[in-house]
Amino acid sequence: MKNKLKAGSILCIMLSILLMASLVSNVFAAPKATPKAKPQASPSKPAVAEKPAAEAPAKLVYVADIITVQGDGLKVKRVNSPNWMRGKVNMADYIKDVLETDGNTMACIEFLNGSQVALNKNTAVEIITSSQVSETSPQAEKVSKMIVKNGTAWAKIRGTGNDLKVQTGKGVLGVKGTEFIIESDPAQNTEKVTVLEGRVEYESGGKTETLNPGQEATVSGNNTVQVKNEDIKALRDALNLRFPNLDPAAQMIIGVFSAQLMGSMNAEVSNALSIANDTLSVVDNPESYLKDRISSEIGSRTGISVPNIFGGGGGQQEEKKPEAPKNLQPANQTLSTYYPKFTWDKVEKAKSYRVVMTRNPLEKDAKDPQFYMYAKTENNELVYPDYARALKPGMDYYWSVIPLGEDGKPIAPSSDPIKITMADYQTLGIKGLYPTGDVKPSSGEMVFDWTPVSGVTKYKVEVSNKQSMESPIVSKEVDSNFLVLDNASQYFSSGKDYFWKVTPVAGENGVPSINSVVNHFKAK
Repeated sequence: MKNKLKAGSILCIMLSILLMASLVSNVFAAPKATPKAKPQASPSKPAVAEKPAAEAPAKLVYVADIITVQGDGLKVKRVNSPNWMRGKVNMADYIKDVLETDGNTMACIEFLNGSQVALNKNTAVEIITSSQVSETSPQAEKVSKMIVKNGTAWAKIRGTGNDLKVQTGKGVLGVKGTEFIIESDPAQNTEKVTVLEGRVEYESGGKTETLNPGQEATVSGNNTVQVKNEDIKALRDALNLRFPNLDPAAQMIIGVFSAQLMGSMNAEVSNALSIANDTLSVVDNPESYLKDRISSEIGSRTGISVPNIFGGGGGQQEEKKPEAPKNLQPANQTLSTYYPKFTWDKVEKAKSYRVVMTRNPLEKDAKDPQFYMYAKTENNELVYPDYARALKPGMDYYWSVIPLGEDGKPIAPSSDPIKITMADYQTLGIKGLYPTGDVKPSSGEMVFDWTPVSGVTKYKVEVSNKQSMESPIVSKEVDSNFLVLDNASQYFSSGKDYFWKVTPVAGENGVPSINSVVNHFKAK
């Protein structure tokens, strides 16, 4: 009996221990069950879904190029990189890029449709879009919004259907195919919008003002808008005095007609503008230009004018009228190379030739040819220079040839503009936007930048001192369409030529079969 009581006591004790263990377990388990019993205040945003989108790499959508940099202080920050990069001519710009200039630098970017935005000193802008576009299509030009954070931006918007919203510190501008300037000074809490062409609807403080050419709107700290009217020519003259060479048309000319496009623009600005004006003059009225030129040249040496050089009375013997270059090739063709070879018939007495490429035909009274490339050659042929701006797949261009004399001035009319069309990306391959031409690698970083290809998720970048690309000195894979090479000077020697290419190595639907173009640069 005692043994049974003892066994019963042990059983009771064991049951008590199990019961307490169960209670303790329930107590500590209760908090873990609490979220199920008491859901969060915002059930549409569960904790597990808060951050996955932010962790995905940002897709770069190519929309513009840097076409001029005057100074050494242009910085660029991209959405998929935490670091700032030094901005260079020919470098690509993407949606959500931020560009900043310092107190000694001006720059200009050009969108794929030819629109330009010039940045004055101490200016910051951000490129934004409200809709996704294909980075390999001409529709990538559809940039719908920009932010001017501070400073002065001079914009020239081209084409129809390219409405633009510009956000500033004090308002929003609705721009419709126009030319305008924004001056934003957050420190003084003031803002000025000047319209030179088209129309701008400026909304600030809940009110909207429609600004027409010649009107300036000044906004003070209390958002009061004051509008005044000015004569267009006087207004342009005043702006050019306040912001020398900031005009996007001047920026475009400086970028194209300067001797070299790469690096800082310590270029001969006046010489670039002079060549452009000289080109337009001989195209607009070749007989008058050449007559005045020859009369001035002979008169300065002999004191005798030559009024009948192109024929007329006076008993003077007529000289043979110089003829424009003929048989330009390629003509009206689709080109499958980024470096086409241009040829034409020789012109009598020509010592060299000026080759000009534009977006619109370079012809008489052409108000907006949109210069794209300029080169000078002593031969009657030219391979598209690798220092020039990259030709864009699927786009049309026009090229013209002007014969020059010993002094580098035209001696005959320009050829008729010849149209060419670039093939698509799959035919042309991947083209490097930067670096090309002469480059000065710094002891810090060097950026390799190329045109993105739709569907490609990873690229291989190779750099070699041989055009055959044997034994590359740099071989790296990246998941974006640019490579930042640290301590670049350790790879490159001054005065040496280098070659580089980009190859797709991964894609959303497999690796696309696209040939790689071998790009070239020379270390200064």
